[in-house]
Amino acid sequence: MGRYFKFDANYFNFATRCDVSWRKEYFMDFVFGGERSDRAYGLTRITPQLTAAYDVDGLYFLKNVIGSAGTTLPCTISVADTPQIGTIGCSVDTESAGILNAKVDTWEITVEEGAPVRSEFTAIGRNTTTFGASSYSADFGSNVLMPSDCTVNVGVTPVSVSLFSMRIGNGLEPIFKTSTLPVTIRATGLEVTGRLRVPSFLDSSVQDNSLSCVFGTIGTIFIGAAKFLEIPPRVTGYELPETEYSWTGFPGAGITALKAVLNNTIKW
Repeated sequence: MGRYFKFDANYFNFATRCDVSWRKEYFMDFVFGGERSDRAYGLTRITPQLTAAYDVDGLYFLKNVIGSAGTTLPCTISVADTPQIGTIGCSVDTESAGILNAKVDTWEITVEEGAPVRSEFTAIGRNTTTFGASSYSADFGSNVLMPSDCTVNVGVTPVSVSLFSMRIGNGLEPIFKTSTLPVTIRATGLEVTGRLRVPSFLDSSVQDNSLSCVFGTIGTIFIGAAKFLEIPPRVTGYELPETEYSWTGFPGAGITALKAVLNNTIKW
C-alpha cells in the first residue's frame, strides 16, 4: 500500500497531505423570453490546483516559492521571478493525481508550541495529470524541526513566542485567452504576512523592526522590515494572558522584503 508524493524528481521526507482540485467557472446570464429560472450558461475557465502539507526538515523548497538557489552551502535564496516547479503528483495505492506546469501561489510555515514545524503550499497548474509518484524511502534519520529548535528575533532581540507563522503569496494570475485551461501563469506582486503570539500583554520587545526566524541548523528566513498592524491582547481567566500580533513584511535598509540563508545539508 504505497503512498508517495513527488514534485518533478524531488520529494519531501514527511509529506502528510495532498489535495488536488479543479476549480470550474461558468458564466450565467438571465435571459428574457423564458421562465424566471432560465439562464444561459457555459464553462469559461478551469484552474487546476493542488494543496500539500508537510513537516519541515529543510527549507530548500523556498527556491520553488520565491527564487533560485545554488547547491554550495551556505546559499542564499532571494526573490526572483516565480520559478516553475513542473509536475506534482501524489499516489495512494493504485490511484494517482497531480498537476502539470505548476507554480507556487502561497506557502506558509508555522512554528507553534505543541506541534512540529509545519508547512503548507498551494500550487496552480496548467492541467491535471495522473502522474504516478514513484516509490522512495523517506529519510527517517532526518529530524523534523520542533519549536525548541527555532529562535525568533525582532531586530536583534530574541523574543519568547508561542506562535510564529509566515505566509508568502505570489499573487498568481492564470491567463486563459481563448482556452478553458491556463495558457500561462503570471506572478503579480509578492506579499509577506504573518502572526506572532507572545505569552504576555503587549510585549515591549515587539516593535516595528527587521524580523528573522532561525530554524535550528537548517537556515534562517529574514524579513527586511516588519510592520505590526494589529495588536489585540487576550485573556480568558483560565489561560495565560497573551498578545497576538499581525504583521506585514516590507523592504528594509539594505535588505529586501524577504530572503533566506541555508546553511546545512540541502533538504526540501
